[in-house]
Formats: sequence, structure tokens, C-alpha cells
Amino acid sequence: MLSGAAGLDAVLLHVLLPGHAFEVLDAPEPGRRCRAPARRLLSGTGATVPPVPDMEEP
Repeated sequence: MLSGAAGLDAVLLHVLLPGHAFEVLDAPEPGRRCRAPARRLLSGTGATVPPVPDMEEP
């Protein structure tokens, strides 16, 4: 995806807020950036984000 956004967080907001479905296909950084807010949002529900070994921080 090409974007004029200042960073990955802005791109993530523009994709998520309108409810667009998406899949991170390449590059681990976007995957990590997506998983961090997912963990924060789910923490209040008791649910967890399952680990993805190739996208987790070492």
C-alpha cells in the first residue's frame, strides 16, 4: 500500500476505523504495529492475540 501518511500508525487508523478488512502479507514491522493496539484493546476483555512467530519481536 502506498500512503501519504506520516507513519504506520496513521495508515493503521485509516484502514481500521472505517472497518476495512486487511492482511499483512510482508514486512514484519506493520504486523508488529497492528498487534500492539490489538493487545491493548483486547486486554480489557480477557482475550489475547495469538503469537505469530515470524512477526513477534525477538
